[in-house]
Amino acid sequence: KIADLYQIWKDRPRNKRPTPGRDAVARNIFDRFADYMKRTAPRTTETASLRKEHIDGYLDEVEAEGVSARTWNGHLQMLRGAILRADPFAEINRHLKEKRAKTETTAHRTPFTADELERVFAAAAERDPLIHGLIVTAACTALRRGDVAKLRWSSVDLIAGYVTVKTSKTGEDVEIPIFPPLQKVLESIPRRGPFVFPEAEKIYRRAPDALDRRLQQVLADAGF
Repeated sequence: KIADLYQIWKDRPRNKRPTPGRDAVARNIFDRFADYMKRTAPRTTETASLRKEHIDGYLDEVEAEGVSARTWNGHLQMLRGAILRADPFAEINRHLKEKRAKTETTAHRTPFTADELERVFAAAAERDPLIHGLIVTAACTALRRGDVAKLRWSSVDLIAGYVTVKTSKTGEDVEIPIFPPLQKVLESIPRRGPFVFPEAEKIYRRAPDALDRRLQQVLADAGF
């Protein structure tokens, strides 16, 4: 069963037990793949029935989130190893073996200064209020694009001053203090449904790159 892949990965013989962080990453990957299959091919429940388009579609969805080549390769390697162990004779193993990993490059990034962030915030507030809220949230929490777009009110405690989320990268729960700029943004948003940014969640679900394009316009306005 596709739903059993995490347990198969966890139970395989190894010299050392996985660290809690690696275990969380593995669980997140296998749970995401199982969820993807339920959404896109609900009748395909066993590894023997997996096809090329299932694997490629899942990896394309992961790539659309803007993850690094290393993260993308991690998804591929996890699926490759677990499916091979679960079902050595499944046809999909040939495709998984032939699927090429991405070239990993080290990115050297210079963070924005406080003054530069203020310029970006100001440009966003003038051009695109939705992106302004997303940018402030990202800057104050270090959450990834998808985690910000899918942030739920149930994760926000304005009284205690914390945001508690399960990150998409590791699957672990983290508590993040709410800094004043984020407090101001959150207090200004009316609660209409489970998501803090319902419009962003809808855009992210349908076309994540659309958020990137709007962000690029804001950065251009700010001089970047």
